[in-house]
Amino acid sequence: MKLISQENICNILNMSLPCCVNVNGIEYPVKTSFRNWIEFFMLHENNNISSEDKIMRSVSLYTKHYPSNILAAYSALQNFSACESLPKNTELKNKTGALKTPVFSYLYDSIYIYGDFMKYYGINLRTAELHWYEFSALLIALPEKSETKQRIAYRSINTSEIKSDERRLQIIRIQESIRIPHEDITASEIGDQLWQW
Repeated sequence: MKLISQENICNILNMSLPCCVNVNGIEYPVKTSFRNWIEFFMLHENNNISSEDKIMRSVSLYTKHYPSNILAAYSALQNFSACESLPKNTELKNKTGALKTPVFSYLYDSIYIYGDFMKYYGINLRTAELHWYEFSALLIALPEKSETKQRIAYRSINTSEIKSDERRLQIIRIQESIRIPHEDITASEIGDQLWQW
């Protein structure tokens, strides 16, 4: 796990959750509902929207006004979306560099996320009011046997490293059945889509 200075860690158990982003030393309030931030990620999964339009639509997450430097405003939103101050395991993110396909999607995995929150937490995401950090912490903490984590794990397997032909074909069939439709994307774009687990 990447070491973070203790004063930069948000302890979700006893600290107030952030409601602002800092841009050049100025605090700007942002929307904090998990629904807003899922929309942020889904906006970025949409290949029919230009990068410039994605940036301009993203600044609607500021509740009052946003910084005049649009790129700095957008960068601050990206940091908030990644819940950078929450301690988390970056092992999966580090594995994605060699992959050519996304391993997680808020659109295509939505029913599994919904089902896992009901099954493991008794939380109905249709009616729950959760801060983005709360939702993210619960998503990260889902057990490895959950549908969401299983789908990510299968998509993350590099089949070229599997020695057994039978096992490789089995994994390829599973990957094809749960494949996320996409255009070719770069490893850095995958990293943007798959926030740190």
